Amino acid sequence: MQNIISLLDNIDFKALGTQECLNLRAEVRDNIHNILTEVKPTRDYDDYIRFCYKLWRLFNEPTKAELDFQKSAVFEINPKISIIVPVYNVKTKLLRLLLDSVCAQTYANWELCIADGGSANEEIRRVILEYAKHCDKIKYVFLNENKGIAENSNAAIMISSGDYLAFVDHDDTLTPDAMYETVKAINENKNAGLIYTDNDWSDADENRFNPVFKPDWSPYTFLMSNYIIHLVIVKRKLAFTAGLFEKKYDLYQDTALTFKVSEIAEKIVHIPKVLYNWRNHEASVSHKDRTQDDFHKELINLTLEVKYAYLERMGRCMDSQSLVSVVIRVSEDIISLRKTIMSVIGKAKYKKFEVIILYSSYNSDEVKKHCEQLRKNPLFKVFICDTALNMLPDAIYYNTAAKKCTGKYIFFVNKGVTIAYERWLEAWVAVLCNFKNIAVGGGTAEITDSSGKRIYQTAEEYVGNNTDIKDFAVPVVDLGIHFFAHSNVEYGVHNVSSVSKGLVAVNRNIFNELGGFDTDFPDTFYLTDLCLRCRDIGWQNIIYRRAKVTLSGAENVEMEDIEAFVKELDVFEKKWGKHLKAPDPFLNPNLSLINLEKYGCPYRI
Repeated sequence: MQNIISLLDNIDFKALGTQECLNLRAEVRDNIHNILTEVKPTRDYDDYIRFCYKLWRLFNEPTKAELDFQKSAVFEINPKISIIVPVYNVKTKLLRLLLDSVCAQTYANWELCIADGGSANEEIRRVILEYAKHCDKIKYVFLNENKGIAENSNAAIMISSGDYLAFVDHDDTLTPDAMYETVKAINENKNAGLIYTDNDWSDADENRFNPVFKPDWSPYTFLMSNYIIHLVIVKRKLAFTAGLFEKKYDLYQDTALTFKVSEIAEKIVHIPKVLYNWRNHEASVSHKDRTQDDFHKELINLTLEVKYAYLERMGRCMDSQSLVSVVIRVSEDIISLRKTIMSVIGKAKYKKFEVIILYSSYNSDEVKKHCEQLRKNPLFKVFICDTALNMLPDAIYYNTAAKKCTGKYIFFVNKGVTIAYERWLEAWVAVLCNFKNIAVGGGTAEITDSSGKRIYQTAEEYVGNNTDIKDFAVPVVDLGIHFFAHSNVEYGVHNVSSVSKGLVAVNRNIFNELGGFDTDFPDTFYLTDLCLRCRDIGWQNIIYRRAKVTLSGAENVEMEDIEAFVKELDVFEKKWGKHLKAPDPFLNPNLSLINLEKYGCPYRI
């Protein structure tokens, strides 16, 4: 075993197609679980994750034979791809690495269009001319001055003639199959207007690490952070329709253009393959973003300007005075009920809300007395019903309560929930009222036992055949948000297929239009079912991770609860078979929930 691990530590990926490397791949496949179990305790976290990525690369990067096959592949559509590279004062070593990676593409119908913004180093010009002399696919223009990254890029576009534009930084590299996979995706999605791929990072020694495994197109995730940044390919006519890059957005020009293209693209396609190596070094923009305060402030201002412009074009609501309804499920545990109510009203700085309370004569005298006392508070609307509400399943209880609501949005608060986020309602209203097509929103729930000990944390749910667990809506384990997007998404909003229970916001109009929760799923899958119905009609479901709650008493699972779960699961499988057999679009197929939970390895190997 140690011999295999030593080989993996020193593997030469340039020799991936050799028989020796293929033999190693087979040997690792047979011992993968033992390898992960043995390596994890002996490595620090970052080193272990890099080791796991080596394993992933061993099984996922194309071999020499596969690359040779790509060179002879015949497509129905053979578009010309113009690779757009603005150059300015780049190290010639890095420029050569980029040029070599472009020239090594297995798909032949490409052109490289370079615009040098008056670089001070004359050697840069000589390198460009040297490569152009030996390759007639390389076009170039030497500008008299540095016009900034936006106009330098536009200058490169102006000498291009391709059907699609692929945007590449002057110090990064492409994998040899980047253009092949792009054209393959175009043939499979003939109406694709915007295409993006996964990427990883490279250091000065050409070591690759930190893959960014992205979800399929997620407009709210993108609004929080440009997670699709490399590699991006845009249909030429759409780029021109969008106005190309704007100088006023220099440093954030790529995001500004992507916003505009996303608004007019007929289809946005994600290629879940690492086809771009992003360079990490002191001169890079990404490095400056982390180390220079003034640069960081400038980027933040540009970011806000671009996002506000996008929201204005999309017609954001800005209805920050909407009435919202909060439905609190009444519990027989009076202490827990009081705690939930106090956390709801005590941390809500936004005051235009109503709290809906339903109770019945079947509740305990203590609970009934407390509910009647709440009538004195104008925030509360208290209703007494004939039905034994405490015995009703969640779906029926919440449907009944929703009929009493008058707010634009309804917040369903589960039993045993304590809201941890200060100004929670104000923050939620700001999110919901800035966007027009959010159907369901969820937060992060920390699940504890009755003593307060944390059991696990959950937020989004994944539904599909890439969840590792057959035919089941899987609550996310701590996936590590940076594996599929930039880390600041952790405190923002992002798209999901479904959300977990705890604190859930729904658009009341959509909720009523769909007939509320489906009572075929009375206790378990009613929320997942609603989310999928909303997704099917074009509405968005989101997670707002900053909205955290604690849900206590989760260990009290009775046998009848398990039986109800199994019964609902059978109905859920029959209703949603098409989604369960397809991958969840918001879980990258290169990620593995099971491997992460068992071995701390986030990658599917």
